[in-house]
Amino acid sequence: MKFVILAPLNVRTGGPEACFQLSDTMIRSGFDTRMWLINHPVDIPVFRGLLKQGALLAQNTLTVPENQNTVGEYRHYQT
Repeated sequence: MKFVILAPLNVRTGGPEACFQLSDTMIRSGFDTRMWLINHPVDIPVFRGLLKQGALLAQNTLTVPENQNTVGEYRHYQT
């Protein structure tokens, strides 16, 4: 099973850092874990459109653009 953690891109607060900590802990525990760093102005409307179309189903793969973490304080976490 793959786990996907959604977190806002380039945001420095306790909430996003908790997502990075969760990813790090899950990866170190052997789980297949990925993070999707959401770029709000671009990714959210696409996600909402897929939901409205009924395209987000368990058997589908959601392909999203790769956003790189640019928050230096989070670089030591495995994500």
